[in-house]
Amino acid sequence: MSAIVVAIVLGCHDGAGSPPPPPGSVVWVDAARVARGAPSVLHAPAGTALPTVEGLTARQTLVGDDGTATWELTGADGSYIVEVPVPADADAPDPSAGKPAARTFYLDIGEGGPTSALDDVLPPVPPPPARWPYVVLAVLVLAAGIWVALKAVRALRPPPPPPAPEAPDVLARRRWSELRAQG
Repeated sequence: MSAIVVAIVLGCHDGAGSPPPPPGSVVWVDAARVARGAPSVLHAPAGTALPTVEGLTARQTLVGDDGTATWELTGADGSYIVEVPVPADADAPDPSAGKPAARTFYLDIGEGGPTSALDDVLPPVPPPPARWPYVVLAVLVLAAGIWVALKAVRALRPPPPPPAPEAPDVLARRRWSELRAQG
């Protein structure tokens, strides 16, 4: 009985809490793709300065006891690239490279999916070629191959044997009947 109650309680959880961070990560995003008007939630260490991204609004909503801050990222429909600075001791690629370490996130807001300024420059990708002509051709080749194979099998078959000769007594009676009929 208690297992059922636990299952119901866990099943009724609305998931309002943020998901746990990926292992070893200091900066993470709850959802990289959100619906129109919905915010994407970014988690980073408190005191992190988010860079300004054109068309994207970042609003700090919460600073947790563990030193993490939460930002809500909202904006117009489209795709955004957000580079969040990462502390030197965190999950940076290589802090000794001379460039400040940053973690890159790709956010898609709205139903249209990723958009780009190159959409008007590049021609659209052509649809894949139709496959049905190849299927019809393959079926015709297979049918012709079966027909040729059956003709070859019939050609290799020996001719039927001649009819069996009549027994001598049956032959004699038949000829006697023919002679009597003539007269």
